[in-house]
Amino acid sequence: MQLDEWQMQQDSVQYKYLERGTGSEAVDLNDREKFLETRESFLQMGFDELEISVILKIVCAVLLIGNIEFTARQDIDGSAVLNLPVLQQVRMLRR
Repeated sequence: MQLDEWQMQQDSVQYKYLERGTGSEAVDLNDREKFLETRESFLQMGFDELEISVILKIVCAVLLIGNIEFTARQDIDGSAVLNLPVLQQVRMLRR
């Protein structure tokens, strides 16, 4: 599956943008089934596999960007990324 190839976590609580809700989990939601339905919908609308892959990469990158942590730099007026591996993962998705 592409999520494995892109080193994405399957557990949605790993992404800060997805944990901002009320704290309640969706009941009876089958992520795999919904993913396949969404993919099939893209195909029915005329998207090809490459276009679907690009859209999914963008969504993954947005989820990862929400996990990037910053800290203030003392030596200059600016900030630094605390978790560089997450930033590198976003960069990897650009390919």
